[in-house]
Amino acid sequence: MRYRKSGFIILLFITVTIVFLSCQHAPYVLPADQRNGDPSICFEGDILPIFISNCAKSGCHSSTSTGEGSGWLFDNYDDIMKRGIVPGNPAASKIYQVIAGTAGPQMPPKSEPSLAQSQIELIGKWIAAGAVNGTNCPSLCDTSVYTYSGAVKPLMQSYCAGCHYSGASAVGGVTLDNYADVVTAASDSAMLLGSIRHTLGYPQMPQAGIKLSDCQVTQIEKWIKNGMQND
Repeated sequence: MRYRKSGFIILLFITVTIVFLSCQHAPYVLPADQRNGDPSICFEGDILPIFISNCAKSGCHSSTSTGEGSGWLFDNYDDIMKRGIVPGNPAASKIYQVIAGTAGPQMPPKSEPSLAQSQIELIGKWIAAGAVNGTNCPSLCDTSVYTYSGAVKPLMQSYCAGCHYSGASAVGGVTLDNYADVVTAASDSAMLLGSIRHTLGYPQMPQAGIKLSDCQVTQIEKWIKNGMQND
């Protein structure tokens, strides 16, 4: 009787082991009723500017682009969600795979600057929280913060550097992806502030209708008035 019991236990152990090893565990997906977003991330203010600056450029993924990239539009929420976003699951989202380097082709392409790791992580967190279309979000901007590292550099990365990066194709010959070049651009404060304020007579920047908030403009203005320090 004892041997029969031992044999049954062994058989049960083998069966459980086989079932466990043969299971294919799908990546976790946030349930639909929990996809309420991350209150610290706003699609309109945090995510869309990254796509606009780095992806929805002429010749790449804008509504006016032609060629291979024209089927992927990254200039508004609906088009971004149509291709390659699985709400609640960054690992299964094609767009996240290519910007994170876990699947090809590499995006942005090698001829252009890669997204900052902080930007990749932010997009990943946004997808994981449900890829919610947050608009008119409460501003987390603080005008008392106007250092280069704490305010200006992140704004340049999100809104500007995707078009204005070091290289022959920098828009208008203006580069904004490093401190020295930002200082050069900001030395003509009337042009820079006029552009980001969308003042009549100045080129509107950032492109595609996105405008920095009054708080963000104030941060840049204070940094300029404080001597444009590399702080």
